[in-house]
Amino acid sequence: MLNRRLIRIKAFKELFSRVSTNNFDVQSAKNELEQSFQKTKELYCMVQTLPLALEKLALNKIDLLNQMFNPSIKEINKHNCYISSPYIKSLSTNREFLSKSVDQGFIWDNFYESALKQLYTTLLDSDIFADYTKISQPSLNDSIALFDKFYRDIIIDYEPLIELLEERSIWWREDFEYCVEYFLNDNTKFSEEGRIILKMANGNEKNEIFGVSLLSAVLQDYDDFTEIINSYLNNWELERLVMSDIIIISMGLAEVLRFEDIPPKSTINEYVEITKYYSTTTSHTFVNGVLNKIFRALEQDNKIKKSPKGLTGMLTDSKY
Repeated sequence: MLNRRLIRIKAFKELFSRVSTNNFDVQSAKNELEQSFQKTKELYCMVQTLPLALEKLALNKIDLLNQMFNPSIKEINKHNCYISSPYIKSLSTNREFLSKSVDQGFIWDNFYESALKQLYTTLLDSDIFADYTKISQPSLNDSIALFDKFYRDIIIDYEPLIELLEERSIWWREDFEYCVEYFLNDNTKFSEEGRIILKMANGNEKNEIFGVSLLSAVLQDYDDFTEIINSYLNNWELERLVMSDIIIISMGLAEVLRFEDIPPKSTINEYVEITKYYSTTTSHTFVNGVLNKIFRALEQDNKIKKSPKGLTGMLTDSKY
């Protein structure tokens, strides 16, 4: 489930931490990166079961209301509408997944209770839910549409919950949006009968190996890469550059020189996009220019060796 964009971002963050503290120990850096992969998979399991965590709150609400002398039937009906939704019933059939999640600690425990209560209230008070309650006999598709909007319009940016996730794991603030989007776009979660199938996150071993290898290459040869960068800077000194730009350009160099199956154009595109989010507002133009200049020179000197797949995006004789 971990794509290469996310892998590169995680490697960049680890490199930024290492360069900032002048700690170039490769093994400990690899361990940290691999742990971040695992934490993303853990969060993905939790993202899938979030509606069931809210179901527990709904059941508690109904119990409390039933203990009142004159409970609000309207309120009870709203909670029952949530609990009885075909989506919730479908999730509940994934007993093996749910049992494994509990055993491995991938759960919404009491640490998240306050944020989950706020989130549940936000859902019930939303126009999304109000429209759903007007359907006399909601189908599974109606229910799926409800939770799809719930995830996209409310959950994905719900700051009280995201803040708590970040307290649990430094990687989870940005991983949360990725995991939500991945779950929503994963059409394999539906069985032929239409049932929702929850599943443990499977890592892409090839992508994870790529990330660890990329991290190692940059750490091991960082001085060599900065020397190359410095030699192509016109009217600039390396010390004046933003650290994030140096690291991103070094990652691009490591990728173009060490990974034969990745076309140079793809490498440039990826790191220019990452720069837009993790460096200054003008850095993406600078990084694009420097990488292009260095890559063209390396191509002309036959220092870039690519497999047939990697040759599809060479820069020489192109207008890129």
